[in-house]
Amino acid sequence: EFYNIGNIHEMRKSLTALVQVMLSPSPSVTTEIHFSRYIEDTGWLSHVRYVLKAGYDTADFARRGIPVLVHCSHGWDRTAQVCSLAQLLLDPFYRTFDGFHVLVEKEWCSYGHQFGMRCAHGMDKAGRKEDEVSPIFLQFLDAVWQLVKQQPHYFEFNTKYILTLADHLFSGRFATFLFSSDLEREKEGAERVQ
Repeated sequence: EFYNIGNIHEMRKSLTALVQVMLSPSPSVTTEIHFSRYIEDTGWLSHVRYVLKAGYDTADFARRGIPVLVHCSHGWDRTAQVCSLAQLLLDPFYRTFDGFHVLVEKEWCSYGHQFGMRCAHGMDKAGRKEDEVSPIFLQFLDAVWQLVKQQPHYFEFNTKYILTLADHLFSGRFATFLFSSDLEREKEGAERVQ
């Protein structure tokens, strides 16, 4: 199955468009009337839907005993999104505070999501590769937020917790989101959040 989940460049472009809509100065009556269309035109919600659909189908295939192989071009962006969502749907443990922590540590940190590169932590504009910056983990959190909003009674945590994680993705407070691998964290002597 091919789910046509956009690449990092599409996600970056989509988030940039979403931010522009959200931060547009003093919306006119016309803007307010067409606000939802402007949001939809950014493509962000469509991208989140594709990720959710892929995660749901992966969980459904696994639940029915059908072997599943999930892979994107590099294996650390869309793969982490889809596999994390599938596990969240399949196993109630991952819907607890401790379980969600384990899921993020396992699928994102230990398997090498490029937090440093995707979030450009500690990189000045002149030295970073702008074409590698992309809101992949933020998009995953949005997908989780959608699930929590739809089925809050299945989760130990709420949307406030997800928003707190999103804030700390960029706060620089926790080494969990600063580096791109366990090796980098170890070299820097950085402790992850426990």
